Amino acid sequence: MRSSLPSRLIATGFIAALLLTGCSAKDSNNAEAQPSETSSSAAASADATASSTSASSEDSDSAEASSSATALPTLANGQEVTLTDTEHTDFNAGKYVPATAQHPALNVPEPVMPEVAKEQTFEGAKAFLEYWVEAKNYNIETGKVSPVKELVTPNWPEEREMYEAIDQEYKADGWVEGSLAKLEIPDEDFNVVYEGLYDVIVYHTENPGKLYDKNGKVKEEIPAFNTSHQPTVITLKFENGRWAVDGSSGIQGVDYEN
Repeated sequence: MRSSLPSRLIATGFIAALLLTGCSAKDSNNAEAQPSETSSSAAASADATASSTSASSEDSDSAEASSSATALPTLANGQEVTLTDTEHTDFNAGKYVPATAQHPALNVPEPVMPEVAKEQTFEGAKAFLEYWVEAKNYNIETGKVSPVKELVTPNWPEEREMYEAIDQEYKADGWVEGSLAKLEIPDEDFNVVYEGLYDVIVYHTENPGKLYDKNGKVKEEIPAFNTSHQPTVITLKFENGRWAVDGSSGIQGVDYEN
């Protein structure tokens, strides 16, 4: 994969309890109670109707919420990906779910370049490199070549070709588990090679991973990169108000075999 290569209001109608005293009072009260009972019955009916409407509305809302839940992706063979309970909860909440042997990474956030990464300063170069690595990992987990391809100049064709190769694997419904990059920048300055070009010492590592085909079978084992944690040099180019990665090289005197 390298260059070496997803209430209810219970109808509580109030029943009027009339205390009756004497026959004439009873007759009188009965005459008066009739409209009261009718009114009470009407109120109870209205409450029941409102309750039914409320319940219907709640059912409708529930159905709408259920239908708006993000559907799980399927593999090329039509099989729905398998998630653990925790993964399913995170997925429905829109949270990032790392790739596994059962499914590709899900809800992968697209990286956003910080404003400082546009400055022609060491802090700007450092922020840019950190963004570049986030974009590399975004490519690894989604196959998308944008934005990472635009961050590398044509002077490093092997790197750009790797992004395209990963994209092709995802277009064929494959995916990558692991193989994510990490970048540490120990220095507080860069070396100016010549106008517009800058060398930055970094520790660039990648964990091991696996490439799966469309049916979830391991297609390739991807080895870790720079397990000895040796420093390398990343050459940056600043042109037309923006940074770009121009290449990577070893440091003279460093043994990269250990």
